[in-house]
Amino acid sequence: MNLILASQSPRRRELLGLTGLDFIVRVADIDETMDPEKAPFDEVARVSRMKAEAVARKPEDVVIAADTIVVCEGKVLGKPKDENDAFAILSLLSGRHHEVMTGMTVVRGDEVITHTEVTRIHFRDLHPEEVRAYIASGEPMDKAGAYGIQDHAALFAEIDEKIRARFGEMDLGEFGRIHFIDWDQTRGRTRTVQVMIIGE
Repeated sequence: MNLILASQSPRRRELLGLTGLDFIVRVADIDETMDPEKAPFDEVARVSRMKAEAVARKPEDVVIAADTIVVCEGKVLGKPKDENDAFAILSLLSGRHHEVMTGMTVVRGDEVITHTEVTRIHFRDLHPEEVRAYIASGEPMDKAGAYGIQDHAALFAEIDEKIRARFGEMDLGEFGRIHFIDWDQTRGRTRTVQVMIIGE
């Protein structure tokens, strides 16, 4: 049995590595194009499931996949194509609220769990030179919405709230269990969605 991460994201490799479990990285070669006629919430979940199913080869293997998009005023923002695109994306987000949607799928044999988390983010107003300096750091180029809130973008982005999505759990055999936990707290409280892998 193998634990497989269907992602080339360094951040996701880092997060899964914190569990202390041994895992294999296997990148899914799929068409990640989203249908503009369908809800982004559903499409990001669909793409994460496609990634997981594309790399699942043995029924005993456990595959984890994720996909993230940013939605601002109805427009889906993926990773920037180049620095000009990154500038356009960050300029659009400047001074506005938007949603970050992450679909996550776990596959083991015929069993599939898909979870979608939505986080509402607010950007303060950004000066064009500030945007250019952030782009020059290289951080925006491999991230949906051209930023990562865990990086320097934390200086201009703040979380408003997390919105409940889907949750569940799955037996991972020798790896234990994976369990999605969801607390709903707003305004004076906080909202947290956690994904935990609990060893046997």
